[in-house]
This record gives sequence, structure tokens and C-alpha cells, in this order.
Amino acid sequence: IALHGGFVPYGATFLMFMEYARNAVRMAALMKIRSIFVYTHDSIGLGEDGPTHQPVEQMASLRVTPNMSTWRPCDQVESAVA
Repeated sequence: IALHGGFVPYGATFLMFMEYARNAVRMAALMKIRSIFVYTHDSIGLGEDGPTHQPVEQMASLRVTPNMSTWRPCDQVESAVA
């Protein structure tokens, strides 16, 4: 859709599950294809889903991907600690 033009594709899921789409996300970034990926539940502080849903290395992986802008909103407490 993005290669044809006129549309900006987007996808959304828990951050832990971005692993399933890692190759597609990486290729979109390397090809400079305008896409939007929204990931939720990005903290180990969201313990209600258990340890299988606690991302540890995913943000680091996204941050080092060339041509990809990574934004993570935070609250006042997280900003003060950072």
C-alpha cells in the first residue's frame, strides 16, 4: 500500500509482539517507507499480563534501527528519573 502511494499504513500491538513483525518493520525503515507502528504495554510495570508480556530489549532494538524515529511518551515521574 505504501509503495503504491496515497496511504500511510499503520499497525498496533503490544510491544512484546513486535518481534513477530521485526523483519517487516526493519525493511520498511531501511527502504524509508513512511509507516506508523504503535506499540502499547511497553513496561515491565504492567505486570497484569505476566512475564511473557514484559518487553526488555524491544525498545533498544527499535532505537538502533536506521531511518526509524522512536517516540515513547512518559509521565512526570519517568521524566524526572531520566
